[in-house]
Amino acid sequence: RRQEVNQFLDSLFGENSSFWERRQYALKKSSTKNSLAIDTGELTYGEFDMDFFCELLEKADLRQDTVFCDVGSGCGRLVLAAALMYPDCLKISRGVEIFSELHEVGLEALEQCSKTRDVGTVQLESADVHKRKDLLRDVDICFCYSTTWTSTGPYLTQLSMTFGLGLRPGSRIITVDKLLASDGPWEFELLDSIQGRNKEVGGSVGHIWKVVKSPLEA
Repeated sequence: RRQEVNQFLDSLFGENSSFWERRQYALKKSSTKNSLAIDTGELTYGEFDMDFFCELLEKADLRQDTVFCDVGSGCGRLVLAAALMYPDCLKISRGVEIFSELHEVGLEALEQCSKTRDVGTVQLESADVHKRKDLLRDVDICFCYSTTWTSTGPYLTQLSMTFGLGLRPGSRIITVDKLLASDGPWEFELLDSIQGRNKEVGGSVGHIWKVVKSPLEA
């Protein structure tokens, strides 16, 4: 299944797809709005390695009726990947993207995908997750490709606060290359750190966390 899903998503988002130029344009336009955004150069937004993504997701206690959320979902590639890879496990596959240009491309990709695939319940939200913590309330597993996210040293201080206040105890979080900080009325437990392939930067470490303390009830 993984190979078939990967090939399908490559046909949808790859260099020879109808979305390629619009996707690249949307990324460049979005990056000019944010001085902290990655300088895209030759990088392809959202091309996180599929095998590595699936390995991390499966080790984050993926089970039936899981609500999955990709924070910083871009054009929705990993949101669709999760929905197509784990239809028997996911209750909802959700993406939250702050840049409207990328979000719009994601909506079109979802519509195109839905013509030939049963994607279940996929939700693509155009929002700033720091201001819309309600989008995290029902989430069981949260993924963030956080390599280029703003941090204090290795620690994702702002994102830690958002996850700490927005996620229920017991929720799992996957961060890439950067760490969460238990520096408020919340606490994260690091369950595992896994080295994996990431063609954008050569290699990455995926960190799997559990929310063990939160102002929210479990």
